[in-house]
Amino acid sequence: AGFVTSHVTFTLEYEMALQTVFPDIAQPYWDFTLESTFYRADDWRSSPIFSDSWFGAASPDNNLHTVTEGRWAYETAMTNARNFSQIVNSYGVLRAPWNN
Repeated sequence: AGFVTSHVTFTLEYEMALQTVFPDIAQPYWDFTLESTFYRADDWRSSPIFSDSWFGAASPDNNLHTVTEGRWAYETAMTNARNFSQIVNSYGVLRAPWNN
């Protein structure tokens, strides 16, 4: 799953846009490198960031490979997005080009 807040450039652009209206505001972000500090390669999925109250399962164990619990349950990505953005995967889904 790809979320806008997990992409540093989008988050920075969003923060700068917010600051044009509210100069004292700051956008929180997830420093994903912390998971490599606190967790090993075999247990990083146990991080609270992958709980249902945050992003949900990192690798959902279902046929759809879809988060099914919590705030992002069944969140869909835009399909046929080539006219909306140049950043799509090979199927035309609004995702990173390598995320098929």
